[in-house]
Amino acid sequence: MKTLFTLFICTFICFNSFSQTKKELQVENTKLKHQVDSLTKVINSQTKIINDFKIEVTNLKALFERIDKILATTPKETTNTSSTTTKTTTPTYKSDNSSRVIHTGPRGGKYYINKNGKKTYVKKK
Repeated sequence: MKTLFTLFICTFICFNSFSQTKKELQVENTKLKHQVDSLTKVINSQTKIINDFKIEVTNLKALFERIDKILATTPKETTNTSSTTTKTTTPTYKSDNSSRVIHTGPRGGKYYINKNGKKTYVKKK
């Protein structure tokens, strides 16, 4: 009988110490509902921002496609801003040897195009 009584006391103490009252559970449930609501609002705002970015990316893709179409239809001009290259101008004169056409570069240098297609500069006299 003693053991049965002690077993009953231990069981009562365990249930009493580990259990929560109904009011405590309701308060905790309310807190959790508020947290869920606030997190839902944050998720909705982030989803809206993501959708706005998707629209912006789509608009940029369309813009790049239009730019590519424009660039494909216009003739391509190559401009080289390097100081070592010169833009070919119209022939200025023919040399004594009529096989060469002497060109004048933008900075006044005289050159002709050799058989390899490269510029060969004429020395000043």
